[in-house]
Amino acid sequence: MDRRLFMITLAAGVAASSHAEEAGPRYKLSARQLSADLAARFPVRLGIPGLAELVLRSPELLLRPSRNRAGASLLAEASGSALGPLPPGRLDLLFALRYQAQDRTLRAVQPELARLDVPGLAPQAQRGLQDLVMPWVQTLDAALVLHRFSAQELGLTDAMGFTPARLRVEEDGVALEFQPKRDLWGAGPPQAGEGQ
Repeated sequence: MDRRLFMITLAAGVAASSHAEEAGPRYKLSARQLSADLAARFPVRLGIPGLAELVLRSPELLLRPSRNRAGASLLAEASGSALGPLPPGRLDLLFALRYQAQDRTLRAVQPELARLDVPGLAPQAQRGLQDLVMPWVQTLDAALVLHRFSAQELGLTDAMGFTPARLRVEEDGVALEFQPKRDLWGAGPPQAGEGQ
């Protein structure tokens, strides 16, 4: 079957099954790949060294299919004269995902602090650490690039006239579901991203 006939057949199949849950091609980003991409963004240092500092490192990928969200569980090392010696704790972040077509990136949006737990920290100091962390969490909205897709990853679907239209968080990674581009059908697909 030549390429043109294959594309027409595939497009017709997608149109006929548009009501189905999986209407078009899919591409799966594995949890392993996402973990490697996430690890490259850390460590992160917050606060004032010597006074009150929080170092976030060793991210573990969190996948929450029931909420269609991903996230990271981070080792949180607090130190400084205002805090005293403390054992390491954990900080958990959750966020929605969005595909940005301009630069072919998967980005974290709508970040939320799900947990900040540093054993032995007094309640007042715990609140102080949260005040230190929250501005950083808010800066992550759309700025945290989780993955940059290569032409090799999306080249075939792009050549066939498809674009990412929906993201699904699954137990073992993130699935991109594709729909026809605007120039194929005359109407653009919905933006791939949060809440879809």
